[in-house]
Amino acid sequence: MKYLISKISIYARNILALKSTDVFLVSFPKSGNTWVRFYLCNLLNNIPSLHFTDQPIDFKILDDIMPELGKNNLTVSWPYKGFPRIIKTHIAYKPVLGKHRTILVVRDPRDVMVSYFKFEKTKSVSNFTGDNISAFIKNQKFGIEAWCKHFLSWQRYTAMIVKYEDLKERDINIFEEMNNFLSLSVDKNVFLKSVEQSRFENIKKIEESRGLADPSKVNSNFKFARSGKTGQWKEMLSAEDLNYIKDTLNRYSINLYNDYEVS
Repeated sequence: MKYLISKISIYARNILALKSTDVFLVSFPKSGNTWVRFYLCNLLNNIPSLHFTDQPIDFKILDDIMPELGKNNLTVSWPYKGFPRIIKTHIAYKPVLGKHRTILVVRDPRDVMVSYFKFEKTKSVSNFTGDNISAFIKNQKFGIEAWCKHFLSWQRYTAMIVKYEDLKERDINIFEEMNNFLSLSVDKNVFLKSVEQSRFENIKKIEESRGLADPSKVNSNFKFARSGKTGQWKEMLSAEDLNYIKDTLNRYSINLYNDYEVS
């Protein structure tokens, strides 16, 4: 009960501290939010007038600079003039959040289910008590229905939707579009350096050499930068699982990914 009251209090203070210039970076868990945050944090640090560290951007620095709604203290003044404060959140949209500029990061929900399931199974403490991915997909809190509700809650309030798969294929183009959306004009070399620093291979190296911000939350087998591949669902989901996902997406009239073959 005390934890719940504390959590509500933090969210309330955060919401009251929001500025009109703040930008929400939104995603369902395991959808690519961290990749985008690494890019934006590296970009911020590579702009000479805003440079804040000579150390490589790691997970701890990332969490300190790119705050999360309900976790970080948003009452602290944002010192980086001309660069909007980017606020991460995984929660569904609520009217109390207002109508800030929003970037919604989405990923094929089949891959999300696989990655999220593996993540929950490697956490030190997980609220998912099942033991197989079929149960996970059908879980009201973690599964495909939760994904649908999250997506639809934000869809009408976002002006930019970023697909993880598009980032994999053409990250330079997508991040250029993001810069324009955020009204950021930067030197080309600064931009390309930031894109390169934020790619999966470099994030994986940073995790291996510098670790996570809070490794106590996961067991020793956990790797945040696990594979970064698309299409992992083909190895783990049964025809029954795929039918359940497809039927749920149809029920919510979501056509963001339209290749839901079962065989």
